[in-house]
Amino acid sequence: GEIFLYAPDEATKAEALQAAQSIIAQLNQGADFRVAAQRISSAPTSAAGGDMGWVTTDDIDPAIAEAVKASTGNGILEPIQTDNGIYIILVGGKREPAAPVTRVDLKRLVATDGNEATLTEAIGRITSCDDVQSVANSRSTLRAQDVNDINVEELGPEGRSLVLAADVGSPTEIFAVSSGLAVMYVCRREDGAEALPSREDLKGTLKSRELSMISDRELRNARRLATIIYR
Repeated sequence: GEIFLYAPDEATKAEALQAAQSIIAQLNQGADFRVAAQRISSAPTSAAGGDMGWVTTDDIDPAIAEAVKASTGNGILEPIQTDNGIYIILVGGKREPAAPVTRVDLKRLVATDGNEATLTEAIGRITSCDDVQSVANSRSTLRAQDVNDINVEELGPEGRSLVLAADVGSPTEIFAVSSGLAVMYVCRREDGAEALPSREDLKGTLKSRELSMISDRELRNARRLATIIYR
């Protein structure tokens, strides 16, 4: 979780740092972090009680990332100074990131008569993934099937090897299936994690939201240390 005290210059940073230390003392004595975040944080997460969910160290300010990496166990960290203010960070847990995966969009073309010549002739008429369905429609013994956004690991060892060996827009080698012979066209390949906004886009969005949410009331609350409700 996070509580952000906006402090754009050295004078306000000193004031915000003092406020942060007082807030941390109250939190360590049992004050509710969520209530504190809702009342005094200028971060976009304030409405959610400062809850940031699971984030990677690449997605947060380098100063915060270093403090989190250096922390041992869960709990509230010492105040962290950034360009625009002071952060109070509550570490709720750490875990290793999931192993990167490769996701693909495929078009599978099957020759139901089991005739390799039928499939080879069809492949010769296909120049891109857009042609697969129309070529399949041209012969009664051909069937096309879309397989979209699938993890290559779900294709099994043989399917994975075939797909990873093929270029985007190109067919795999011909292989046997229960209904005949088949080939797969790789229409899209995405290596790594799910498609997300770039790190710079994410930082820019968060920074804009962070600054836009600052109000006179929040600044007054931060400077006066606010009143944290105990529960």
